[in-house]
Amino acid sequence: MIIKKLLTWLFFHKHESKASNLENPAENPILAKDALGIHGEKLAAEFLKSKGFKIIGERVHIGMDELDLIAIDYRNPMVEQIVFVEVKTRSSALFGGGKAAVDTRKRKALIRAAKGYLKKTFSKSHAVRFDIIEVIKNQDSTDPNAFDITHHENAIALPKGLITTALYKKSRH
Repeated sequence: MIIKKLLTWLFFHKHESKASNLENPAENPILAKDALGIHGEKLAAEFLKSKGFKIIGERVHIGMDELDLIAIDYRNPMVEQIVFVEVKTRSSALFGGGKAAVDTRKRKALIRAAKGYLKKTFSKSHAVRFDIIEVIKNQDSTDPNAFDITHHENAIALPKGLITTALYKKSRH
């Protein structure tokens, strides 16, 4: 009973403190980080569009997992490739780029979410790949909105069995 009361208090206290800082996200590091991440995802989506990709999903939730961006790469007219993009946004490159932050646990979550998305959404086989986009605030620029974008294609190796026709077929049950 004590644990339940403590969890309830923590839940409401956490949401109360978030609500009180909504006017100024900079005062709340959690909200500032979320805002930075959302901004980075928007920049990444625009970047991909400029390269000829079509964005078909943003912040897609599959169970407990999230896919930042889902795109179709139309640059090769012979292959319609679905690209799952993990976006890592950083306010500085001081502590390393975003690509290194995609560890084994995160890779497994991305693959699990992609499998769920493909089963739910597509009825035919498609080529698939996983990309990572790093969006890092440019510290040398006088423009506060200057970000450097690095696109890592095929950044996550596909597990065996991911590209199978059966996986992409919608369930007919």
